[in-house]
Amino acid sequence: MDGRLSTVCVLILILGAIGHADAWKPIPVRPGQCPNFPFIKDRVCVLNVRPVCVKDSDCRSPQKCCRDQCGPVCATPVKPGLCPRLPWFRKCQGWKNECFNDFNCPRNLKCCRKGCKFVCLKPVYYRG
Repeated sequence: MDGRLSTVCVLILILGAIGHADAWKPIPVRPGQCPNFPFIKDRVCVLNVRPVCVKDSDCRSPQKCCRDQCGPVCATPVKPGLCPRLPWFRKCQGWKNECFNDFNCPRNLKCCRKGCKFVCLKPVYYRG
């Protein structure tokens, strides 16, 4: 009887391990960085609310699970670097947007405001 019981226990352990094999897989992380959320001085955060997300896959693609001052939120990621400072254009002519977010731009280019439209530009990096 002890032999059967130990065999059943081993089978249960094996089936349990197979059933939870997904738990051992690494959680995929979506490309890009979380945006810098501005701090809003008088913002009221609601406590004891279920978080919107815990991991990137909880958000609609291409969004990532990021933290703002009130907790986790789904946000559109950005590529590293900052948009260069450009002179302001007084006249807006032919302002068709080239992009809507960083991931509409090829390679490492960022989607930046240039006058009245958004275009893909090479980012700048500041050393702190």
